[in-house]
Amino acid sequence: MLEQQLNETRVRKQIEISEIDGRLNEEYEAKMGKSMNVSTRVFENKANLTKHLITLVFYLQELRDGYEKQLLENQKEFSDMYDDKIKKLQDKLDEAKMKNATSINDVREMTTKVSALTSRNVELEASNASLQKRMAELQKEMDDLSAHMRSEMARKDAEVKNKDEQMEAMTNDYKVLMETKVAIDMEIAAYRKLLEGEEARLGLSPSASPEVAGPSRGVKRKRTFIEEEDVFEMVSEHKGLGNVVIEPLEKGSKCIKVTNKGEGDINIGGWTLSNDSNGTDVAYKFHRTTTLKSGETCAVWSADAGQEHNPPNSLVMKKEGGWVIGAQNLTTLNNKEGEQEAERKSWEEKRQSSLHQSGHYRSRYLANEESKSCAIM
Repeated sequence: MLEQQLNETRVRKQIEISEIDGRLNEEYEAKMGKSMNVSTRVFENKANLTKHLITLVFYLQELRDGYEKQLLENQKEFSDMYDDKIKKLQDKLDEAKMKNATSINDVREMTTKVSALTSRNVELEASNASLQKRMAELQKEMDDLSAHMRSEMARKDAEVKNKDEQMEAMTNDYKVLMETKVAIDMEIAAYRKLLEGEEARLGLSPSASPEVAGPSRGVKRKRTFIEEEDVFEMVSEHKGLGNVVIEPLEKGSKCIKVTNKGEGDINIGGWTLSNDSNGTDVAYKFHRTTTLKSGETCAVWSADAGQEHNPPNSLVMKKEGGWVIGAQNLTTLNNKEGEQEAERKSWEEKRQSSLHQSGHYRSRYLANEESKSCAIM
């Protein structure tokens, strides 16, 4: 670009010099013609023609010398100006060449870096493709495993449902048997009262009946006393927003358990587990580093339970005494912000009454009286 500008400047200056030289020549010729005309009009006389011609020659020579001097000065001025511009353009050209060389080196370095980055990008794309393939394989394995686990869970649920149905059927059978047993025990008690009434009417008693020889023989009878006893069972209901649940309580127990039902680990550090039993409130605060893994259970024991402190699954309270679990309990689990994570209400509930038999006595009957007694029964 700069070389082209330099050539154009050279051509333009040469044209300007040629134009100036042409103008000077034209002015010179014009003045010469004018001088000749003036000389011709003034010097009509031949006598003075030679003198005027000589004067005119000197004048013309002087004029030519002046024009040549002016031409040389103009040429020198234009040459200096031209050389100065040429020098400046040459300096700019050299500077541009240096910048161009620096730019070429930069371009080469950038080309090298681009090549290295392109190679690295190709390697990363290959690695990414391999990782994508591996991720797809792992996803397929996880899907297969999930399907298998769902199938197993469905099978286990079916088994549990079947066991529950069997348990319910057995429970119903047990209730029927218990009702039958109670009815039979009551019937036996009624027959026993009738038998005792007959014994009293016939004068037969364990102390007044002597032993007699012959067909009579001693008979050992068992007297059954039916005692009714109430059976209570701890029942409870649970509610909570999180994945940590409070396990069911047992009356008189010295332990309360919490379980992580979620899929991820949960940090329960700073959480508070408390139990209120008929106005007696006992609380335990978990250490800040306590973490409950998925599916694990943490048992909090009373200080007098005789258990070993083994975090994070077995924790022993430091204070003397410990949990008081009575007939009615309200157990809560609050996080470190005081928000409730889980709650379980527990109370005793009467399920059924049981009958117990005890006691016996001995009596002797005559064979015929025994037959009568058996007939009465």
